[in-house]
Amino acid sequence: TTQEADPYSPDFNSEARDAFERLTDPCRLDHIHPSNTRPGVGLAGLLWSEASTSNAMKAVRNGVQSIRGVPSIRRFTSEITETLKESNDHIVWREVNTLAQDPLQPYDERLQLYANAGFSLAAGIPYDIH
Repeated sequence: TTQEADPYSPDFNSEARDAFERLTDPCRLDHIHPSNTRPGVGLAGLLWSEASTSNAMKAVRNGVQSIRGVPSIRRFTSEITETLKESNDHIVWREVNTLAQDPLQPYDERLQLYANAGFSLAAGIPYDIH
């Protein structure tokens, strides 16, 4: 639960709670079920697309703060990325609100609900299981 959707938080917002429940409560009539997504569409599709392209990975490896000139990308060094420092890899975080408001992004209701529910940052982490 986000702070905005938590009724016990001083940051509680009823609209954020409603958006959070539409994402998580399958008993609601207006629940937005997860579905398959296309690359570049919605939060998961956009993060996957950026993390999977060679240009995105090159930018990540070089520590570039933006991909395609979008200022909403941030690089955070944390405990997890400290272990990756020797290979110069970083996790690239995106601001969910900025993605939801981007006029170049196709409209995605789940992305809008994530932003309204108070999710502020998201990251795509590429990995290979083979």
